[in-house]
Amino acid sequence: MENDFKCLSYTFREGPVQDIPSVGREIKKFIDRKNIESHVFIQTCNRAEAYFFSNSLENSIPDKAILREGKEALNHLLEVTAGVDSLIVGETEILSQVREAFKNSVRKNQIGPKLKGVFDWALEFGKKVRRETEISTGKVSVASIGLDHAQDILKEFTGKKAIIIGAGKIGTTAARFLKDAGIGSIFVANRTYERAVELSKEVGGESYRLSRFPELLPEVEIIICATSAPHYILTEDKIPELSEKKVLLDLSVPTNV
Repeated sequence: MENDFKCLSYTFREGPVQDIPSVGREIKKFIDRKNIESHVFIQTCNRAEAYFFSNSLENSIPDKAILREGKEALNHLLEVTAGVDSLIVGETEILSQVREAFKNSVRKNQIGPKLKGVFDWALEFGKKVRRETEISTGKVSVASIGLDHAQDILKEFTGKKAIIIGAGKIGTTAARFLKDAGIGSIFVANRTYERAVELSKEVGGESYRLSRFPELLPEVEIIICATSAPHYILTEDKIPELSEKKVLLDLSVPTNV
């Protein structure tokens, strides 16, 4: 692999995940400033990365970002698509997230043939690793592992109630897990009420507007915060006096509690 293949990256390994959105914005600004038309930009809960070809970047890369070049950049991309570089090794979402970022570049005509060839190969490699190994068996998401711990604390989910604040991908994963685990009731609160209705119908729960979640907290044993808001959602002033302990999982990025 030529040394002009580059990866600008900031992940959970480099620092707090709360910094990913801001570092991601700086990486995108850098790409625009350098007029790098052919690139793939990936941003998830645990990483912000740009892949591209360039002869020289001088010494102007964004603060906190890591620059990888040549074989190191390629190996990193392969580790990402294989799920090896994930917070939960073997997690399956990253492959679809990389694929969607790649397709987004194709749709915008922001990818040249050389970079397209690299990503075609890397995506196929990620599929092959999952097909021929057991890397993606067992619990392979932060939500499922967190809820396993919640079940250990509560002993069982039968008859218990849970509220999920946020109906995006992570909130949906949590809701489906709770339904399969036999939870008694699921309340879904979301900024876009229609999405709360959709998810609650899927899992047999109840839907609420986001503003109503504080009044539901005394009724539940499990509180799951899973939004992508850039500010705190669950603050001390929004938590009423509780008569019993609750299990609280903050699955948001950045932190919302």
